[in-house]
Amino acid sequence: MPVFRRVGPPVAASRAVRRLSPSLVPWQTFAVAAEDMREIVGQTLRLTTGARHTAAQYVHLAVVRRPGLVFGWSYNVREARAEWGRPGMPEPTGLGKGRLLSWRWLDRDAADALYAARERVFADLGYEAVELPKRHRDQWDWLRELAQRQLGQASDAHHDPCAAVQHAFAALDLPTEQRLVGIASVLGLELAQLREPTAKTVCRLDGERLELALTLMRRDHDHTVRQLAMRWLEVPETLFQIRPDTLIRWCDDRPVADIVASLLPRRGLAIFGPSGVRRLAELATQPHLGRRAAALAARLRLHH
Repeated sequence: MPVFRRVGPPVAASRAVRRLSPSLVPWQTFAVAAEDMREIVGQTLRLTTGARHTAAQYVHLAVVRRPGLVFGWSYNVREARAEWGRPGMPEPTGLGKGRLLSWRWLDRDAADALYAARERVFADLGYEAVELPKRHRDQWDWLRELAQRQLGQASDAHHDPCAAVQHAFAALDLPTEQRLVGIASVLGLELAQLREPTAKTVCRLDGERLELALTLMRRDHDHTVRQLAMRWLEVPETLFQIRPDTLIRWCDDRPVADIVASLLPRRGLAIFGPSGVRRLAELATQPHLGRRAAALAARLRLHH
């Protein structure tokens, strides 16, 4: 494995380089963020024209997110640079953590605009995207691609992203174990991790995919799968990953309402946000949850 010289601000030596697993495609843009940050879109660029040095110059540009200080998500753009050693050496398989381009955390639109602006700068300098080599497909590629396409239509208020996946499971008549393996694959987890949810695992997952997976498990005809969904919801960190409107609907079920009600006094504002707490107080069908939500809204003076 080559050692390459960094260009840009120094970072701790122990964390300067993140080498990706051999099972991942080089320059893969998933799972390269720090513990509290997750890369949601990114690409690696290489200087192809106008280079003044013999060493090949690389930049990895990515939009990253982390949980907000109170609720929701905060975004930023991360840039990591490196030079590939001497000609003939194998290319490196990962870049360092790099630096954040904005001194403050942004909303998604602002982060996307900053990412696009930085991308144009590198294009003008002669950088081009590194072409990803083809990888071997596995038996669950179709499911991951189907889930991604469904999530891509989430802006349509009438679209149910789980319906197509449920139909595929039914058409294939997959046994329970295989359905769980497929759901774990969508989340990027091993089956054992899906069966034993932990706060650490939850915090590394994409919220949209986790919501999709939990919806599938909650709708499953097998009682053991529905119980597994409840085990995930019993991990408090899970509730922060679910959209407030979705969580309010799930609170129609008494077990979910009980979990939310127990966390509402101390974590309700962080989970739902001000408008979410108000909607929960108005829409909760479980009386004990409605009372707690109303009490929290009154204490925070959130009523209209």
